[in-house]
Amino acid sequence: MSKTKKGSLTSDENPLQKIPIVPDGGWGWVVCIASFYCNLICSGLASCFGIMLIQILDTFQTSATKISLIGSIFTGLILSCGPLASALMSRFGHRFVIILGSIFGSFGLLLSVFAINVEMLIITFGVIGGLFTGLCFFTANVVVGLYFSSRQALAVSLATTGNGAGVFVVNYITENLLAYYGLRGTLLMLSSLVLNMAVAGALCRPLKYKLVENTDKDIPLNEISTSQQLNVPVIDNNAETVKKTTSENSLDETRVSLMTVNASDEKDKQTATKKMSCIHSIIKNLAIFFDYEILKNGNTLFMIAIYFLWSVNFVVYVYLPLYSKILGVDGTLLISLSGVGFTAGQFLLGIFIDFLHIKSDYMMTASLFIMGSCGIAIPLVVKFYPLAAILLIWSIAGGFCVSLRVVYTTLIVGFENLASGYSLLSLFNGIGYVIGPPLFGLVYDTTGHFADVFYGCGVAFYLGSVLSFIVNIRLKMSARAQQNEGLPSN
Repeated sequence: MSKTKKGSLTSDENPLQKIPIVPDGGWGWVVCIASFYCNLICSGLASCFGIMLIQILDTFQTSATKISLIGSIFTGLILSCGPLASALMSRFGHRFVIILGSIFGSFGLLLSVFAINVEMLIITFGVIGGLFTGLCFFTANVVVGLYFSSRQALAVSLATTGNGAGVFVVNYITENLLAYYGLRGTLLMLSSLVLNMAVAGALCRPLKYKLVENTDKDIPLNEISTSQQLNVPVIDNNAETVKKTTSENSLDETRVSLMTVNASDEKDKQTATKKMSCIHSIIKNLAIFFDYEILKNGNTLFMIAIYFLWSVNFVVYVYLPLYSKILGVDGTLLISLSGVGFTAGQFLLGIFIDFLHIKSDYMMTASLFIMGSCGIAIPLVVKFYPLAAILLIWSIAGGFCVSLRVVYTTLIVGFENLASGYSLLSLFNGIGYVIGPPLFGLVYDTTGHFADVFYGCGVAFYLGSVLSFIVNIRLKMSARAQQNEGLPSN
């Protein structure tokens, strides 16, 4: 057995490699249900904050700007903690990350029960709850793909429908909890729902592995035991006692033998090495997801700006229930209908792109334009049914934009840079979720009119549509230039 390169060994006799056994069904459907539940809870908690905002306003008697920070930080952290979740998952496994996130996320919401001011809610609900719930959300969406191969698209689609179901179901649950138990009782109940994600995480048991013949004769070091890695004794260079003996026949010949090793020091050294290895692994995985070289591509900057502007969609979820209360219509039902439209949009996008062959960049431009038009139309109607129709169209277009994120990112940065591009996109998308509600809450506190809030959202969507149109032109020009370079010269 000879060492060929860092991290691998070559065996001349029996090269074997450890690969996961993908169930493609069976227990994989249990994992799919667990992912569905995590999506339902995380998306439901993010969307129902607008309903809780009314109760928080009545409880703490402060500005809408400050209160909106709670929900915006919560949702922003859910969306932007993907790189951290990936690093932890690669080190500790998906089951550990989901259970860890559910326990500490539930603890954050439990602390919110005892909040004495809005600032404490920002820390407990927004920061602690958002960060650890985000770990569950990201990991639950990734883990489904590990259990399926040929049925992966179906399984992922079923799991992500939990997002729309959460918007539809959790809003009604929250409204009834607020009516019967008040704000603090509702937060206690919601913390128990988050804690139940630990059960979902426990169901995501690790995959089984099998040994197969490695045609490349390349075996990763970390997949074989220490005794198999080397056929020579291992000598600790930091051992305390090394005894040298001299041969009686010649003073030039010496040999070194390891006589004693301090067991306590060796154990401490191994513990320190493991800790450093853990930290190094997490930092290394974080670095993979933040490749800033792709920012040199102008279209990448446009893409980030587009989804930063698109993030104002959360402003509608935050302030629509309060606006509905002023109009005297059922805001909870309106939010729930938007959840239905959101889910429908995710399914319809596949039909438009795969069967009708509509280009994804055209879909992005059209979706943002539709959302802008609906945003401006919201304050122009005061009746329930016209408002419901506008929100249904708006949410379908929003579902298009969500499902287009991976496709659009691949189109801009290429498949080889998808991880880095999508991580940066999620990061700035999360920042937009944090900034948007407080900014538009300041508009409401200043003007006292919700019309200005929704008009501002509409303008942001229109700006995103314009930027998307510019990207379309740039992509066409780039494709044409590549074609011209490929033509033979006359």
